[in-house]
Amino acid sequence: MNRTIVVLASLLIVTTPLAGCLDEVTLEELIDDIVGCMDNEAQNYDENATTELVGNCIYAASMAQFMEALDEQMSIDEMLNQIPRAGYSNIISTTQFSEDLNQMLDITMEEHVMVDLENNSAMVRIVLSVDSMMSTDYQVIQVGEVVNIHSISSGIIIEEPESVSVQTRDSDGSVMDMVHSVLSGSPMSDDSDDDDDDSDLPENMSASFTYDSTDDSQTMHLTLAENDSSISLSVTLDENKELMSYQMYIDDGTNQTSTMYTVMWGDAVVIDVDTTLPKTSIPIWLVAEEYEPEMACGNHYGDYFSDDVNEDSCSSWIYLEDYDSPQSDEPFTGCYNSYTHIQLEGMSEIECDSYEWTELYYDEPDDDHHDEGNHISWNSYYGGYCEWEGNPDDVGEERWSCKEDASLSDWDNWWYYCEYYDSDHDDDAWHCTDDFGQSEDFEHSADGDEWSEPDDGEDEDEDDNSASIESGTVADNMTYTAPISDFELRFLDCGDENIDDLNDCTVMASGPLASGTANSSDGFLQMTFTYDDVDTDGMISAGDTLSLNDTMGLHVGIYDLWASEYTNDSKAVGPSLPGFGSLLATISLLGAAFLLPRRDD
Repeated sequence: MNRTIVVLASLLIVTTPLAGCLDEVTLEELIDDIVGCMDNEAQNYDENATTELVGNCIYAASMAQFMEALDEQMSIDEMLNQIPRAGYSNIISTTQFSEDLNQMLDITMEEHVMVDLENNSAMVRIVLSVDSMMSTDYQVIQVGEVVNIHSISSGIIIEEPESVSVQTRDSDGSVMDMVHSVLSGSPMSDDSDDDDDDSDLPENMSASFTYDSTDDSQTMHLTLAENDSSISLSVTLDENKELMSYQMYIDDGTNQTSTMYTVMWGDAVVIDVDTTLPKTSIPIWLVAEEYEPEMACGNHYGDYFSDDVNEDSCSSWIYLEDYDSPQSDEPFTGCYNSYTHIQLEGMSEIECDSYEWTELYYDEPDDDHHDEGNHISWNSYYGGYCEWEGNPDDVGEERWSCKEDASLSDWDNWWYYCEYYDSDHDDDAWHCTDDFGQSEDFEHSADGDEWSEPDDGEDEDEDDNSASIESGTVADNMTYTAPISDFELRFLDCGDENIDDLNDCTVMASGPLASGTANSSDGFLQMTFTYDDVDTDGMISAGDTLSLNDTMGLHVGIYDLWASEYTNDSKAVGPSLPGFGSLLATISLLGAAFLLPRRDD
């Protein structure tokens, strides 16, 4: 389909009235002259004109320029590269049928952004409404270190409807960090790349153009009505042929979608904060260090680790029998490494085939991989699959068989016992050993009866309290920062029940976050910890680490003295939207919101 090239059918003529009164001489000159535009580059060029008045020429944009401006719609960062004071407003409304819900849904999404870099201020507002199911309005305004948060949420799927207006602080005062953070959670955010040119316009689309002399803006109007479908698109450009706004409406006979987009420059951007709002803490998320097992080349038949330093060399052992080696007068029988060229003469075939790149364990009496003093060598199948196969490869005996991936056809079939272990270190896997006597008693995996769990010093039966923090690293998505001196660490007795609100717990010991110690009021109890300000900026910021020692079964919370609030209670986060992701997937909304639909050729 060819892109439509439309030629303006008529000239746009704007008459500029003469200011004041004309004297007789001037009037006689104008009578003899033909007033008109004398610039052949203008749309209203008059080849017969002999006199040109200021403002009489119209330089209308072509359709190609309109469509190019629409296709090259700028992000907020691109806009700020042109001028340090800019913004935009984008509102999308749709009435769309959901097959999963079997009903029509009225959906509205809004994204409003304003940034003034010279005054270190920004505003981002995200609105989402889906019928009566949910409605959220989340707005963040930041001027320097002062941050305002306004949030309203309601609807059937909102567990706790609320309306919040609070303030917090950002000692770094980086408004663009806030802007990027809020926009990353916007339902309009789309990081996908679309290299296809799907913006071809139907050939029978009608076009018209208007000109507004008050601001030298031009607007292109496109319409198409075909069967039960209709499309209308209006695009407005400024005097420099840059995008000012567009409106689009699409109706396919069942679903309707409208889009309104407006650009803001300069004085149109106004940002103010309220310093009288109630205070809330900055949110702090600690991310536990991911468990990465130490790997080595293990021989499960001989129960030892070789000197192979990488996976390539470990997988390069091959058994040779009566091999005529050019380096020896005697035939070689044994295990040969094609990567390192090492020869192990006299090694049996079964032992030679038993090398595997696997998790390293240490032969110590109290090691995690020992059970009651009995040495157990484990091989881990991360992402793999194990089952009691009962002689799948005619090996002559029943045994456990395992695969690196369930889709593979090849089995490892030498295991005497296998067990699935659900780890706290995100390394869930099947773990297999040949240290137990082969038996049908192990036809099904046990529940931790044989596998030695890593000793993390915590009681497995301890209540899981989501409000309690653990050792970890401050997450990279840390948006706001504040002085470490504003915070203290509290050790809490929350009783025997799970408690989401740490304010209901008894403070057993507390101390400044930077001090490393927390003491009870009577001095009887002293707890130790370590907060490492990795970047030495004196702020709680991404990458800092908190290490807890023995918590004695107490819950732990970070308390913001500035806001008189635990950090996990911070209101400076987006509203809680249960099932939001799946809801958007169900709706399947606006995959090509800014593209006009293609027609079948």
